[in-house]
Amino acid sequence: MKYYKPLTCILGSLLALTACATTTLQLERKLGKQTYAALDSAKTVSAVKVAEVRKPPYTPNGAPQTLNKEQISELREMLLNDNNYNFNRIKRCLFIPEMSYQFAGDKVVNVYVSSSCKKVKIVSENNTNIIDYDPMAEKFNSFSKAIMKSNSTKS
Repeated sequence: MKYYKPLTCILGSLLALTACATTTLQLERKLGKQTYAALDSAKTVSAVKVAEVRKPPYTPNGAPQTLNKEQISELREMLLNDNNYNFNRIKRCLFIPEMSYQFAGDKVVNVYVSSSCKKVKIVSENNTNIIDYDPMAEKFNSFSKAIMKSNSTKS
């Protein structure tokens, strides 16, 4: 009997650690492995303002700006973090993008941003997903504005 209590504690701890170690990649499941991998490993990322229209095709409004390594790293850190999205919430607002990030590598993925709606539309070959990004809205919108501001000063 005296050995059951320590054994139970050890097994309980192992179960808790195992649960913590397994991450739920909700974004990867929602987008698909190929699209998620394309966002994670794209060789180049560019940003451009888009004409504010309700329905695709969304057309660029100006010349795209290629992001540097630090900007790409910061963008990926925000976009690929499950904690930055509300997956179970359907927000009623009209998606009208103001800008787009294009991830180019083996596959091309466009991330259209509607900062007024706080949603992203992630579009790859045969896959389109709209996701609410309220948890990271302030940081992500500030980042995107800074990118667009630096793009307009270069023009």
